[in-house]
This record gives sequence, C-alpha cells and structure tokens, in this order.
Amino acid sequence: MSKVLIFFIEAVTIVASVVIISIFGINPEISGNTIYVNSVNFTCGELVDQNGTMVRQAKLPAGTNEYQLTWLINPTNATYPDIRFTCVSNYVTISSEGRVTFAFPSGAETGVIIKVLTTDGSGLSDTITILFDSGGSGDIEL
Repeated sequence: MSKVLIFFIEAVTIVASVVIISIFGINPEISGNTIYVNSVNFTCGELVDQNGTMVRQAKLPAGTNEYQLTWLINPTNATYPDIRFTCVSNYVTISSEGRVTFAFPSGAETGVIIKVLTTDGSGLSDTITILFDSGGSGDIEL
C-alpha cells in the first residue's frame, strides 16, 4: 500500500470519528464519580447492651399493630441511596417508606428482627429488633 493511501484512510477515519462524536456525543460512564453508601443505620428505637453487644431495639406498645422505621444513609449525597427491608416473619409487611404492619395471631411471636440493606452493591445493613408489649410489664426478651 502506498503512503498516500494509508494517509487517506487515516484522514477519513479521523474525520468520520469527529462527525460521529459531534452527532451522537460521548457520555462515558466513569465509575470514579459514583458515591457509594458508607453507612446505613436505623435511628428509631434505642441501643441496648445484650450480652456485651449493642443491639437496636424498639417496643411495639400493646394494642398497636404499626411501627414507623427511620434510618440514616451516609453520605447523604450517595449516588444510589435506595434501601430495602427484610424480615423472616410471616406476620409482618414493610412498605418502601418503612411503615411496618404486624398481623400476628395473639401469642404467635414475641418480636421480630427487621433488616435494612443498601442496594448500591456496598453490602451494608443494619438490624432492629421490635419487641411486642404483652400488656404486662412491657419487658419482653427474645
């Protein structure tokens, strides 16, 4: 191939690239701009020392069947601040806003553990134990 032909092919390639970029633009996804969650914590209930471990607990008063969860994501400007809730009880539903509704038969359970998980791939989570007040002293232990 002659040098003129090679030069011509390179020139056409450069011009075509410039035209394509100017028409469609470049929007590269740069992972360095993603701000990951570095902590997620329930802010409701209270921290209780249980056998040397601090756990978050809340009490659902007798006669009520709803509880509002609150949580904090840090940093507040995380790129993907979404969370999800899990609970292994068949008697609990949790809305995406953290409203917990209990539909348990009397005496079915003494409490449930609810977990909040980040969805950004960081794998962070926190748990809270909600104890059901039996109407007596209110000091139900799991």
